[in-house]
Formats: sequence, C-alpha cells, structure tokens
Amino acid sequence: MPNYRNSQFRTTSMAPPEPAGCDPPLQTPLTELSDRDDRHDRVAPLARDELLDDSPLLTLREAALEIEALHDAGRHKDEFLAILGHELRNPLAGILNAIEVLEQVALQEADAAEMRAVIRRQATNMSRLVDGLLDVARIACGKIELKQERLDLVPLLRDATEDQRQAIESQGATLRVTLPAERIWCLGDRTRLGQVVSNLLGNAAKFLEGPGEVTVELRNDPSGQRATIEIRDTGMGIEPETLIDIFHPFVQAERSREQSRGGLGIGLALVKGLVELHGGEVKAASAGPGQGSQFTVSLPTCSAQAAAVHDGVRQRVPAIRRRVLLIDDQRDAILPAKIMLELFGNEVLTASDGLGGIILARQVVPEIILCDIGLPGDLDGFGVAAAIRADTTLRHVYLVAVSGYGRDEDRERCREAGFDFHLTKPVSSLELETLMTNLPRFRDQSTPV
Repeated sequence: MPNYRNSQFRTTSMAPPEPAGCDPPLQTPLTELSDRDDRHDRVAPLARDELLDDSPLLTLREAALEIEALHDAGRHKDEFLAILGHELRNPLAGILNAIEVLEQVALQEADAAEMRAVIRRQATNMSRLVDGLLDVARIACGKIELKQERLDLVPLLRDATEDQRQAIESQGATLRVTLPAERIWCLGDRTRLGQVVSNLLGNAAKFLEGPGEVTVELRNDPSGQRATIEIRDTGMGIEPETLIDIFHPFVQAERSREQSRGGLGIGLALVKGLVELHGGEVKAASAGPGQGSQFTVSLPTCSAQAAAVHDGVRQRVPAIRRRVLLIDDQRDAILPAKIMLELFGNEVLTASDGLGGIILARQVVPEIILCDIGLPGDLDGFGVAAAIRADTTLRHVYLVAVSGYGRDEDRERCREAGFDFHLTKPVSSLELETLMTNLPRFRDQSTPV
C-alpha cells in the first residue's frame, strides 16, 4: 500500500468499487456538443437511453472537468485493484509455499509446526483484509449494526494494547500504556471498540522508523461525560495536506512498490466510521514528517450506576457432545470443520450436496445441521431448509446456515427460510464450540457467538 505519511509523495483518494448492497451511485452523464444555439461553448447532457431535454446545459469547461474526473476515477480503480491483488497475493504465497513444503519434504515436528503456523497466520491476514473491506462497505451503506452493551473501557484498552504489544516491541520499540484507576463506563460494541484501538496501534507500529515509542493513554474528561483515548507515536509523521483526507477510504500517498508497507488504506476510514457510530469523534495531528503522530478518540460515557458491574471476561464452558451433519460441497471447508467438531467429542457426518444431505438427515436424524447456502445442483441451502422444515421427523433439528455472505439482509433471508442461526465463513473453532454449547437463535445475535 502506498504510504500516506511519506513527505515526498502527494496524496490521492482512490475510489473503491461500489459496495455490495448499496444503491447504485448517480452516474455522471455522457456529453456531446450540441447542434443547437451556443454550440461553441455549451454541451447538452445525455441520459443513458435518451436526451434529457430539461437538463441544464454544461459549459465546455465543466464537461472537461467531468471527463477528467471520470478518467481519474478509472485510474484510481485500477490502482486500488492492483494494490488489492498485491495484498492478497502476499498471504496466498505464504500459504501455498508452506503447503508445498509440507507435501514434498519430510519435516521434523518443529518445522512442520512452523509451516502450519505460517498457514494460520497468513490465512488470518487474508480474513482480516476481507473483513476490513466488508466493514468499510457496510459503513458506507449505513448497514453495520453495533452489538452494544455497557462496558468498562479500562480492561478493553488493556486487552487491546496487549494484543498489539508483540508487533510493536518486535521492532525494538516501546509500548507505554497509562490507564486510570477508576472504571470508565460507556455504551458500545466491545468487539468494534477493540477493533478501533487495534487499528490505531497497528497503524502506529507500521510507521515506526527503527526503535521508537508508542504511548496509549485513557482518561476521563473533566466534564465526566466523555472519555478520551490518545495514541501517540514517534514514527514518520504526517504531512499537513495529508491530514485533511487521512480518514477517507482508500486515501493513499503515491510511492514505489519497494517502499510499500502493506495495507489497503482502509484502516483509518474504518476507525472513523466505527467511532462515529458510537457517537464519538476521532482526530489526527502531527508536527510534520519525522515528528510522529497523535490520534485522539473521544467517546461518550455513561454513569457507573447505569452500568451492570462485570469483569468483562467471557468464560468458555465445555461443549455438549452432539450428532452433527455438515452439508457443503467444498471439501476444503468441510474437512477442517469436521475435525474441529470431532475434537469436541461430537459425532459428525458429512454430505456434499443438498439432496444427499436430506437423505442422510432422514437416516440418522442429527441434532444439528450446518448447511452451506451455495450448494451445487437444483437444491441450494434454502431448498434444504424448506425440505427439513417440511419433514415431521426433522423439523425440530437445529439448523444453521453457513455462508460467505454476512449482511443483515442475508441473515434475515436465512431466518425467513427456516434456519435457526447464521454463521459467516470462515467459522472459527471457538464459534463452533460455543454454537454446540449454546444453540443460539437469531434473536440472540446481538450477542457474539
């Protein structure tokens, strides 16, 4: 990713592809010279299929600016796709190379474990990349939903900073965290606020130059109505002109591939969107190149009396052993899930298509069915759900949709089709274990699985 902090490169804003689920943006009309009056200095906008006679005329200069903007948008799209391809190929290369080594070389257990760690690490990177893109799209469409609860910001900051400590200290830098002794309560989404802090700390770590320092401070404002999270670093700093657009999606500074530090330019845009959804604001400041940077997040707080006192720790409980049927045509998806579920002590059966899944379900009558939506043939996941709910011996089965689509409308469609719950791929072992234990329903999705 081009580095938006480097002083020798100018800032550009890269137009993202149209987010899935959004209404299509208004299109800039095509123009041509008019044969009517003022044909030397006026142009008439054309609709896609017919001339709009009541449209205002544009000057040649305005038309030229529109054409230039279209060219810029196309160039920015191409640049974004090129960077996206680069960012996806990096973890893919690590995954594929590690698999090749595992397949062709007889490794000692320690080396094999390292290869597996590479695969896990790079797959996680890809998952985060895709999640970030989807989150920015959801925010742009106004379709992201917060799972709000009253929470204490002190342990949240402590956990988020510890998660990033290794990344910062591995560069020879120092992470200093200052937290107040008293609790600071706010109404917010625990996962999303942790994501805000992690993104800001990851951003600071990315732009450190050699041994440096990152400091994090949480404090209550004197008014007692807002909390401030301040993250400072001694890194590359930010140009004044870049500060204006630094929170815009896909803002990047032009630089060579050799200087790229990775990323798509969506982290800070995501921070801004999530903070504003919580009724807060975020600001960036820097004295200039080489002078480090400071990001300040301000969030509304709530009173301790209104907050339910808890320690914020989610206890894992042993999973209950169950008979589970997996229906998925992708062996690469079904095999890991089968092994994970069996490790928890479950009896697991598999089917690779909808019809086979229904036949097997009638034979074994599972307690739980995890069904992919995009199945091959005439019977997709929705068809499987309809058949299961119409069968008197199976209608009581706990039915879970597993899909790569995780929008609110996707979950709603699954609920209407007869599914009890919805999981978005990739599904982690913790999600599966919790699912087996709690059997949550759609009404419970305000609480993370």
